[in-house]
Amino acid sequence: MVIQRSRRNSNKGFKFFILILLTVFVLLNYFKWQPLHLLTQKFSSPIIKTRDLALKPFNNFFSYFDSKKELENTNDDLRKEISNLKIEVLSSIILKTEYQSLLKQSNKDENEIIAKVVFKPPFSSFNNLIISNDSGTITEGQKIYYQNVILGEVVDVSDEFATVKLFSASGNSSIAKLTNGNEVEVVGRGTGQYEIILPKEVDVSENDPIIYPENEIVLFGLVNKVFATEDDLFNKVLFNIPIDFARVNYVRVGAPLDILE
Repeated sequence: MVIQRSRRNSNKGFKFFILILLTVFVLLNYFKWQPLHLLTQKFSSPIIKTRDLALKPFNNFFSYFDSKKELENTNDDLRKEISNLKIEVLSSIILKTEYQSLLKQSNKDENEIIAKVVFKPPFSSFNNLIISNDSGTITEGQKIYYQNVILGEVVDVSDEFATVKLFSASGNSSIAKLTNGNEVEVVGRGTGQYEIILPKEVDVSENDPIIYPENEIVLFGLVNKVFATEDDLFNKVLFNIPIDFARVNYVRVGAPLDILE
């Protein structure tokens, strides 16, 4: 029994001694006592090198994903910049087209009214145009022109917009003039098309102008087809508004463009 106690006391004393040594070692190393600090570095250096060598493949592995993520972010930024540049270029083209269209309608007269086309065929049906009334000077009954082509007249006005009924609206009747001076009735067929019924003896050919009688330089359109009616007593003449509505961004109100200027 005495021997067992002695061993237990010996083990406790040894453990206490080791604990004191570790405490002193940590304290001296913490305060960087030079001999001990160098000794610690000497023994820890191989361990640190071994650790770094073991972790190096994993560092490369994680570095790959970091680089890939950074590259993806860069590509996203570049795509956004390219998209913004495309929008700027497209906006510039649209503004240039709008400006050129505006110039085509202007006589540079301070009293002229030029209106922006808000809706046009096919979005406003083929019977109407919706134009802006920013000037507040548009009134019902005013004629609407695109360059030297008459399109219709204003039938409704609000503070912001005006509705233009096209003369080519289905069933609409207007008076026109042929190149020989004869006045004839033209009837709208819708979708920008007109027709005229003429006696056989009246000479009309394809590409002949159909003239607006109030102004010799203003046109309804150009003849594109002439054929006999079913009873063969008359000729049916078909013609269209000679413009592409996709290009109609501005129109003149009340007076045609003076193409002689």
